[in-house]
Amino acid sequence: MTLLSPLTQPAPMTSGSGGPFVLLVDDDDIGRESIARLLDHAGHPCVDVGSGREALDLCDDRCPRLVITDLCMPGLDGQGLGRCLRDRFPGLALILITAQNLDESFLLELQTTFDEVLSKPVDCDRLLDRVSHLAL
Repeated sequence: MTLLSPLTQPAPMTSGSGGPFVLLVDDDDIGRESIARLLDHAGHPCVDVGSGREALDLCDDRCPRLVITDLCMPGLDGQGLGRCLRDRFPGLALILITAQNLDESFLLELQTTFDEVLSKPVDCDRLLDRVSHLAL
């Protein structure tokens, strides 16, 4: 099992080439950039943004193949973003990542919106497996 280290050096935002991409949403710059680099290196072009509002604005112009979002963010959090995206794009694949300990009832609630809920620190192999499966 490979885990992302919070000490990983950040990478610049990937703008994509207009083709299919994964949208990554997290207010933690270092964690977001580490996951974006992991996805890009694994052949999943990634655009990363720091807020739920930025993600919705981007989706006005380009719809991603998959969205990965953190749960706890200021403003529009991951749960609210997931609901908005699920309403706008019912077939869009959604993955939630969180550092919070989730009780069973909250986890069940999240699973009504998200295709996958993963814990931080992110298990890279599991994340890539789920991205490969959901981003088809």
